[in-house]
Amino acid sequence: MACSAHAAGDAGEHERLRTEFLARGEAALAAVEVETALREFERAAGMRHSADSEMGVIRTYMQGGHYRRALAFGAHTAGAHRDTVGAAALYAWLLYLGGQRAAARSLIEQTVILAPGDPAVGYVAKALQAAAPRDEGPPPGPPARLAPYAKPTPMPVGVRVIGTGTLIDGGRRAVIPTAALPVGSAVFVRNGIGITMRGRVERALPQSGAAIVRLEQPLPLPEGMTVAARDPFPGSVAYAVEYVPGADTSPRWPLLYTGFAGTPAASGKGRALGIELPAGPRGGPVFDAQGQLVGVALPGRGGPDQMLLPSALRANVAAAGASASPPVALGRLGTDEIYERALLVSVQVLAVKRESGNSKH
Repeated sequence: MACSAHAAGDAGEHERLRTEFLARGEAALAAVEVETALREFERAAGMRHSADSEMGVIRTYMQGGHYRRALAFGAHTAGAHRDTVGAAALYAWLLYLGGQRAAARSLIEQTVILAPGDPAVGYVAKALQAAAPRDEGPPPGPPARLAPYAKPTPMPVGVRVIGTGTLIDGGRRAVIPTAALPVGSAVFVRNGIGITMRGRVERALPQSGAAIVRLEQPLPLPEGMTVAARDPFPGSVAYAVEYVPGADTSPRWPLLYTGFAGTPAASGKGRALGIELPAGPRGGPVFDAQGQLVGVALPGRGGPDQMLLPSALRANVAAAGASASPPVALGRLGTDEIYERALLVSVQVLAVKRESGNSKH
């Protein structure tokens, strides 16, 4: 009996330590201390093969901008812990973000049957059943939290997520759509790993419906990220990225869409986006199959969505007082690597929204 009691005590202490490591990992992740969070979650994972610690590792990979690692480990966790439906919900969410919506829908439909009342499963199922992406409200809490964390940033009253922007010029500037941007209002941008930076509108590009925002400090860009040396060929594979506008300042991960670069507009001015996107304010980056920036998606004026092309981007970055990055030869990238780049290149735009009754989007 004494041995049994001692073993039970050891097991209880073991689980207490594991729970402590999980709590430390979550606290570090909420503070956007990625290295500390990963260390604590891995310590917990080393004590027991459990879904909660593995989901912490997956979310830490995402917070650090490592989508490919998160996706691969998410597949393992969902498969190895079928009794934990939150793991399947998190993996389905990652598939959804990266443009694999059919696979995400198939997985979540099976999971809903097993646990129709689970908050994370219900959240993902509701998003995938919607005709178009929308703000689904606060995501479920850990361990299957479906959004990044962001450090608190002082902002004016009334600020909300109004759309998407695209980082250029080594992360010193962002291109944003002007349709919903109020004149003279404070502007903030936040990337997919939760780094928020204040900016100011530096110059407008009236003919395109975009503006260039200068950031107080540069935001990180993927290594080797460049603006393509040439405008995209009509019909070539392209990837567009957008954030879902929200009613508050909550951080989110962006969504990726696959399609083909559009054709020149009938007027001879501009280029149709060509990628089918749900209604929204636009402003997100467009990548080619090599992961180069080949445009910025902008709302059409009474017609289809448009694309601000590399030739216009280079000219306007130079006009703003900085040179564009030189072209770098790249091989074709996987969709998962394109999305990983998008976590840094695409940004949420936060400002006081200007209401407009004549905007198509």
